[in-house]
Amino acid sequence: METYPEPAPIVIGLLDLPTELVVLVFQTTNSLQDAVALSSTCKFTRQIYEYDCRIGMAGMPSAFELLNLQRPDVISAWRNENLRPHLARYRPAGSKFKFLNVSTTNRLTNPSLSPRMNSFTGIEERKQLQMNHSIIARLVRDHAKFEYRASFTLVDGLEDFFYRINKARDYFGGVTDVAGRQSITPSSSETTRLLETTYLAAALQLKIYAFGRYTQNGKLKGGRTILNYAPLLSLSFRQCLELVAALRVLFVEADLGSLNNMYWLHYSRHPPTGSYNRKLCATGSEERKQHPIFSTSNLRMTLAMVVNMRARIYSVLGALKCKPSALSPDFVDLSPINHPLRSIFWDENRPVLSKLFKRLDRRIAQSPDEIAKAALPLHPKSTTNETEIKEYLTRLNSLADNLKTGFNKQYLPDFEALRVDRDGVLLFTKTGIKNDTSKDGYWGIFRRSDLARLRKQFGNALQKAD
Repeated sequence: METYPEPAPIVIGLLDLPTELVVLVFQTTNSLQDAVALSSTCKFTRQIYEYDCRIGMAGMPSAFELLNLQRPDVISAWRNENLRPHLARYRPAGSKFKFLNVSTTNRLTNPSLSPRMNSFTGIEERKQLQMNHSIIARLVRDHAKFEYRASFTLVDGLEDFFYRINKARDYFGGVTDVAGRQSITPSSSETTRLLETTYLAAALQLKIYAFGRYTQNGKLKGGRTILNYAPLLSLSFRQCLELVAALRVLFVEADLGSLNNMYWLHYSRHPPTGSYNRKLCATGSEERKQHPIFSTSNLRMTLAMVVNMRARIYSVLGALKCKPSALSPDFVDLSPINHPLRSIFWDENRPVLSKLFKRLDRRIAQSPDEIAKAALPLHPKSTTNETEIKEYLTRLNSLADNLKTGFNKQYLPDFEALRVDRDGVLLFTKTGIKNDTSKDGYWGIFRRSDLARLRKQFGNALQKAD
């Protein structure tokens, strides 16, 4: 029998591929280090890398959401001044406030960026993105302190997963002692997930604040803060839980740990909960450099509201066996180093968690109960559609009576949709709150108790208003 030599293998290099496929290879890389290494192949690959600054950051879409918020005139000078007190951290020695070091003028937007949204091909875009990334990456590197890896591979269904979350202190013994334990170094993909969640937190910081104002003698007065829940209600439950874990570890515990090198000017029996609401004095410049980059107290408060409410809705609809316990805004329940939520970013848990949350979404979506849709996240585009957002809130608010039993009333849904202007301003009048009609306005979601608080604060001024 005649034999034939085996055909030689055909070796196809990166440069043998069509340009479209080469671009696709670059766009699917999740690591800037890998993207830079790939771009060093030749001049052609370098040009591809430099064309689009999203290359190497496929797993961090919130980085570009933050970049869009930094474009010129996205945040006006008035909104900038009113946001600063909520974003600023205590800085000793009179140092100036900077959010992600955007500019030396304390502006949150960068005038050198292209004003066009979703344009990521300019040199200034890449410079700003690199600056943002260096600061976010340093925050994760300095404060991502994990000393335990809990596996979800043995979790039997979503009910048991939540049981472990609620009973973590009893189920696992509530290990809080980290003495002698080595910090776990996250893998590249785990770090990417931590970075994405931190970028998301930064973007939310620029979205959740709105301001109540009123007209007096033909001029706008006031600027009282009110929190907009629409950005958080638009997140999936999984994103919310990842934010809980990241904010606890990267911000709350980072603040608590930094007290080892600080002394109180006003002593208290109670430890702080993650935001410096007392005057502190640092003992060294190195300690100041290691502070988390912005305050998260209001973000954590709104997040706790959304997580507690949504978990309770799942329970009422029968998706969970146990009644979930309420998380406090400092997420102190996550203090045991073996708490399951602290392992939500680990690679080995991704398949199980993906299956569990898909099962939960499918169960809610297939429920014949129309109210079950309130457990699903608000579609982001609904903030431009009055009918959709009001239908969503009608379903959500209708669940309040079912959630009352054994549930803190501060977490009951009682929301109202109102349209604000581009600065996030709610205009209060004698007869009520006036919905903004400008093309740059958008719909926000506010707690009625917060709206009543502002109306009470503006009471005397509104009586004298024109």
